[in-house]
Amino acid sequence: MGRGGHSKITRSDFKGTRHSHSVFDGLGGVNGFKLFGTTPPYVDLRKPPGHTSMASEVSFQKTVSDALTLKSLVFSPNLVWFLAAVFVFFAKPYDEELFREARNGFHLRWMAPRFAVHFGVSLLYYGYFFLGCYVWRLSTRKFKPGSWPTPSNMMHNLFFWTLGMLQVAAYDAIMIRLWATRAVDMVTNQEVAENAYEAVKLAVTIALVPLWRDFHFYAAHRFIHVRALYKYVHSLHHRIPDPEPFSGLTMHPVEHLYYFSNALVPALYVRTHPLVFMFVLVHLYLAPACGHSGFEDHFQQDLYHFLHHAYFECNYGSPSSGFLDKLGGTFRECIGKSKHYQGEWNGEGEQNRSREWSATAHLGLPKTFGHGVYFTLSLAAAWLLCTSASAGSQSKNDAHLVAAVIAYGPIVAALVLAQCSRDRYSWRWPFHKERVAFGLTCVFGYLCCVKPVHDAVFLLVNAK
Repeated sequence: MGRGGHSKITRSDFKGTRHSHSVFDGLGGVNGFKLFGTTPPYVDLRKPPGHTSMASEVSFQKTVSDALTLKSLVFSPNLVWFLAAVFVFFAKPYDEELFREARNGFHLRWMAPRFAVHFGVSLLYYGYFFLGCYVWRLSTRKFKPGSWPTPSNMMHNLFFWTLGMLQVAAYDAIMIRLWATRAVDMVTNQEVAENAYEAVKLAVTIALVPLWRDFHFYAAHRFIHVRALYKYVHSLHHRIPDPEPFSGLTMHPVEHLYYFSNALVPALYVRTHPLVFMFVLVHLYLAPACGHSGFEDHFQQDLYHFLHHAYFECNYGSPSSGFLDKLGGTFRECIGKSKHYQGEWNGEGEQNRSREWSATAHLGLPKTFGHGVYFTLSLAAAWLLCTSASAGSQSKNDAHLVAAVIAYGPIVAALVLAQCSRDRYSWRWPFHKERVAFGLTCVFGYLCCVKPVHDAVFLLVNAK
């Protein structure tokens, strides 16, 4: 659908859209007790998909109210992701036997089974919604009708999605190793069972996880949209203007590194129960699935993020953190002309004109020589991390050096290559006209993404 275009509304567009008034309607984010064929209550079915304004759904007051009433946890998809985290937590527990093996170092004997569980849960979740939307056609209100991924597109997406799941397993293994070597302390199951304070602290922390996820996503997302990082890292994710579920984790490995760093907080800095870490980690790898479906009528439809893919420089957060986009002038409420958007993007809807799903989402050689250099440096950094973590017990100076290469290296390399390539855009674009806001973007990007990675790598390499 082109900019300002309208699709013909058919009877199928109204399928399953009457909403139940039961007190349980909306539990777990499921509207009308259906996973497919239903839309959020605010959607005007007389309009084409994506053309109903969501401005009324985005406000600071609503975010606070939903958090205080636990609606953001219970009556949202967060409940589904929490239950999935509980399943993984009990399927592969953090017990003394696991820590005993991890104290002896990294080994596929204990890492592979954990990877298999994470991978299996994720594949079932992503696969179900991909089949529901793109094979069984249980959803009918596609934001961009007539645009479908090819087998080559899916090979591209599945390759990078799998790399993302490998990093999930790596983050899980790193925290296990840190807990096992006592480099990081944790609250045990016994303490939660016997200590009311620890039990209450765990419950409160679980309730706050969705808010932390939303803020981290907003901060990290703006950070990797800074031109230098965008060009060599985040642009891979934006090869896809009309996403499907697996494209949710179709990212450059460096983006995976900073994205999954969310799971390190609070576990790395605050003595907390491992279930908190597991909830954040599972949330990180399941949430992007439906949010990248490309459809309006199913569980966790996400027009908010679809608009980011279609219009690029808008909607950096989610509806819960959307008040930050409103504050920064980067909020866009629907497909077509926006009454709220004040950002730098001037290619109004140009990515929506083609019927081709994606012209660039195919596996192949790096786009430019600079991209090839960046990819090679990324592989070298990954090799350094693996060899240093396997060796362990390195001096503090060596540990700090390895940590700096892993955490800061991707940023420094991107800045240097951007300057050498004589990019016609400022390295700060699209935030080049901002001063205070750009400074905050860098500060929160550092605190949310770079520092946790640095600290985790330092502790890992220095672990005895």
